[in-house]
Amino acid sequence: MSAPGPPAFRLATEQRDGVRVLAPEGELDLATAPQLAEAFGEGPIVLVLGGLEFIDSTGLATLISERRRRTDDGSPFILVRGSATTQRLFTVTGVEELFAWASTADEAIAQAREA
Repeated sequence: MSAPGPPAFRLATEQRDGVRVLAPEGELDLATAPQLAEAFGEGPIVLVLGGLEFIDSTGLATLISERRRRTDDGSPFILVRGSATTQRLFTVTGVEELFAWASTADEAIAQAREA
């Protein structure tokens, strides 16, 4: 019997109050980061990290790149905190302060609308 593979990557998207809400699930890595990057589009973005079990350096670089792009064009990019393991990646790498954070999607949407 073979060992189970990584969890399948899924990406839920919705528009709420003029804000694009993205909720990835599974692993954000070299194989899946392009799918997330393609989904960003234009306008305010809320990214809900709660469904992610793992983020590698490519996934993190994708988030940093999108944050820079949105800083340049003035569009809000707000992350909703994930698990302790996910959050630790942002802390250990020293990039946590680069991002705007919220505790819930509703809080993040409100922040994006006020920006």
